[in-house]
Formats: sequence, structure tokens, C-alpha cells
Amino acid sequence: MRQKLCRACRVLSAALFSLVLASCSEPKVVDTWEGGQHDVAVKVETLEGGETRVKVSYGIVGEQTLEDLTQEAANGSVDAAMALGVLYWYGAGPEDDTGPRVLPADKKKAIGFYRQAAVKDHLPAQLILADLYASEATGIEPNLAEAARFYGQAAKAGEVRAQCRLAVMYDRGQGVQRNIAEAIPWYQKCAQGGDATAMLRLAELHDTGEAGSENKIAAVEWYRRAAQANQPRASCRLAVLYDTGEGVLQDRAEAAKLYRICAKSGDGQAMFRLAQLHETGEGVTSDWDAALEWYRKAADADQSEAQCRLGALYDTGQGVKQDLAEAIKWYRPCAESGIGPAMFRLAEIYDNALEVDSDPSLAADYMLKALKANVQQAKDEMLGGAKNWSQQFRQEFQRKLKAENLYSGTIDGILGQGTQKAIEAITNDNS
Repeated sequence: MRQKLCRACRVLSAALFSLVLASCSEPKVVDTWEGGQHDVAVKVETLEGGETRVKVSYGIVGEQTLEDLTQEAANGSVDAAMALGVLYWYGAGPEDDTGPRVLPADKKKAIGFYRQAAVKDHLPAQLILADLYASEATGIEPNLAEAARFYGQAAKAGEVRAQCRLAVMYDRGQGVQRNIAEAIPWYQKCAQGGDATAMLRLAELHDTGEAGSENKIAAVEWYRRAAQANQPRASCRLAVLYDTGEGVLQDRAEAAKLYRICAKSGDGQAMFRLAQLHETGEGVTSDWDAALEWYRKAADADQSEAQCRLGALYDTGQGVKQDLAEAIKWYRPCAESGIGPAMFRLAEIYDNALEVDSDPSLAADYMLKALKANVQQAKDEMLGGAKNWSQQFRQEFQRKLKAENLYSGTIDGILGQGTQKAIEAITNDNS
């Protein structure tokens, strides 16, 4: 009887133990949301009963609950502080219409944790803080001095991106006093890391003398490195140096090669110079078709010298069939860019040319512009009485002068003393 009772007790004890274990077991996870940034993995688990649990893993911290991670940070763990910075900056949980996020973003708290990690030389935290303080689109007050401070710490630790950014800040005086001498060694470290923009800036500093003294040879070397790293502006400037022989032996063939690379980036000046080289045969084979192609590309890119040259070629029939309408098409933007000879030539065409409709009023407009641009030929023609110009033009010219309160005489087309006095006033005022 006693044995039966003991056996029953043992069975009952086992059942009670199983019941206790069941009551203490891990609650069942019914849904999981996962996210993260900057190598910080975040998991939000929804448990039976609707409760949620946030877990975070980063670096040597491993996966921990938010509560445990917060305690780790309080105990001095920089990885925990970094992970909490990311967690609070971005928040956690799904963003939808079902309700608020499990952990809303808290940027103020995030900054506090980032700083906790950064001041203990945590490199990713330093970079993040520097980027946040340097930006105007992060939702916090920009602070370039703090940005420079944290970029400086990361730069000294060998972080290339920080070295590049710090160089720019010293170069431009952002958050620090402008100091080219301090910028140069950081640009050099940045360039050693393969940054083509840093190579370009080093070249420019030596090219202009901002590095302390002008050094075209050093400039050429840095331009060459930047060009080899596919920096188009470096190719453009290097082309000019080879073209002119500054800091390097003059080599028009090499210049043409580099101008072509530069032109592909949309540089109108490079297109124009390529056109000139093909026109003259310097460094490349003389080729009118190629010259005209590059002149057109440069003109379409609003390069005024190319527009002027195209106007002149179509005006004279050099390399192309003479076409005054096409010449006018290119002379007009050339004149609008302030090129005086184009203004004068348009005045001539609109007054005298048989191939296009004459327009004495428009011709007078361009003549007045040419005088204001101090085109000597325009001054000589008008002071000489404009004998080769039409009567209608001379009268329109007098009207234009009167409209500007420069002439008060009769509109008779005779460019006498009163008209000449007005012309002298224009050219003297703009000399």
C-alpha cells in the first residue's frame, strides 16, 4: 500500500513539474519584423497575446534585447552605444496604417548614443556623427565645427572618406579656419586612397600657386593622375597645358587626345579647340569635315567662339558653301554673348546683303551695340558719315540715338556734327 502511494506521489510530482515548466517557457513568436542600418540588425518580435520584443545585434554585442543592450551601453560598451544610436535614429517596427511603430525614432536620444561611442574612438560612430552635423537635411541643427571635429578624429584613424572631407573643410574654411597648408596633406592622403577629385584639387592648388608657389610640373603630375582616374576636368586642364607647353613639353597630338576625352564630358571649350586643331592640322590631320563637326558641337553647347567661327565660315564660304542665312543663325548668339565684331557684321548684313531680307532698324540696333562694344570699325564707319550705308539705315540709326537721348537733331539720314557728337559720347562712355 505504501509503495502504491509513493508511486502515485511521484507521478503527481512529475505532472506538477511539467505544469511549472510550461508556465515558464518562452512565449510563442507569432510575427517578426526585421530591419537595420550600418551593420546593425534589428528584429521586432510579436508574441502571443500581442506583446512585442525588440532585439538588436551588432559587432561583438551579439543579439540582445533592447533592455539588455541599454544596460551594456550604460556599462561602457561602445558597440552597444553605436547599436542604440542606429536603433533610435531610424526606429524599429513596420511603418503602415495599423498603428504607431513599436519603437519610434528619437534623434536626440540617437545623437547621445552616437556621441557616447564616438568619444571612445568608435570609427563608424564618428563618421555618422560627422555626416549628420555636416548636412542640412538630417533633421538636426547643422554644426560644421562638430563635423570637422569628428571627421578629424576619423581621418587620424586612417578613414579615407574622412580625410577627403576634412581636406575640403580646411580648403573652404567650413567649421575651421581656412588653411590650405593644412588641407594639402589631407588631400594627399585622400588622393593616395584613389580619390580623383582630391588629385584634381591638388593639381589646381599647384597650378594656381595656392599651394604656396606656382608649380606647373607638380600640377601636371596630379592632373595626369586624376585624368587616369577618369576625372574629366583634369583631362581638360591637362589638354590645355600640353597645348600651350606649360609645365610640360608642348605636344599638340597629346593635347588633341585629351581634348577629345574632355569634349565627351560636354566641355564646349574642348570641342572648340579640337575644331581649331582639325582646321589648322596641328597635332591631327587637317580635316575640314571634322573641324566643322566639332565647331557645330561646340556651338550647340553655347560656346560663343565656335558660334562666331561658324558664322564667319558660312559668311565667307570657307570650308562650306556660302550661306548668309546660316551665318546669321550663328552670328546672332555670338553677338548676344558680347562679341562686338559679330554685332558689326550683322549690321552690315541686315543693311546691305542681297541674299537676305534687309532690315534697316535691326541693322541700326546692331550698329549701336557694336559702338557700345567699342568696335573700332563701327566707329570709323559712322564717324565717316556711313556713306556706304543705306539712307533708311542712317535714319533708323538717328532714331535709335534720339531714343537714348543722345541726339536731338532732325531725322534726315545725314550723320553730321550732332550725330557724330552722339557717337563720340557712346564710345567714350564705354571705353
